[in-house]
Amino acid sequence: KIIDTFVTAFKARGYKFKFSNSGSFVIIEGMEIELRFREKNKRVRIKTSYGYEHILKPTGFLSLKVHHSLSTREWSGTKRTPLEEKISFLIEKLREFAKGEKEYQDYLEKVWEKQRIEEEKELRIREKRDQELEKFK
Repeated sequence: KIIDTFVTAFKARGYKFKFSNSGSFVIIEGMEIELRFREKNKRVRIKTSYGYEHILKPTGFLSLKVHHSLSTREWSGTKRTPLEEKISFLIEKLREFAKGEKEYQDYLEKVWEKQRIEEEKELRIREKRDQELEKFK
């Protein structure tokens, strides 16, 4: 139910979704951001005849984890405010996340372009130096 509400709220704001075998994605500012909904678990220590064992118990709280490139963020529901009541907040946070990722991507592209230009200059200088050396031989 929450996922349907979430998708509907995003589509109402003009964002698109992409669903594939590799995951669910929302497209914001041209960035494909992976979405993962899951229930949070609590690690519980249990005494056994061999010592202690740890098991995971569901907490009943839903969380949303978003991932793009190397960046990851996660928001969880709490006793006071379940995730279902944070949809507007999550949409705003995802827009901020996408904007930050877009700015970082643009920065990287500028750095890569500058690096490519520098490498081309170095290559031309090397070729010119090699040609001059050939003339002296």
